[in-house]
Amino acid sequence: MKNILLLLSLVLLITGSKQGHAQKAKLPNGNITEKLSYIKDSKNFSSESERLKVLFEVFTESQLEASPVMATFFGKPGYNHFWDDVSPEATKKT
Repeated sequence: MKNILLLLSLVLLITGSKQGHAQKAKLPNGNITEKLSYIKDSKNFSSESERLKVLFEVFTESQLEASPVMATFFGKPGYNHFWDDVSPEATKKT
């Protein structure tokens, strides 16, 4: 299920309009909890589809940051010089 959500998120991110990217700029620069709190408030968006798109973008970015190898596989620039952290400490976080 997680892979399906990631794939759907990537499709939406790749085929997204400029409007969605403009909305993304309003997101807080903090951690994922702060971003999700912002998305939770529907007053921050003009439509539910825009809100859903930003949610998918945040989810996709968090998944790609967690797995740089997957990000490189999908062609997302900026991650190809990192490796996944497979240490016992990192796997406990997930």
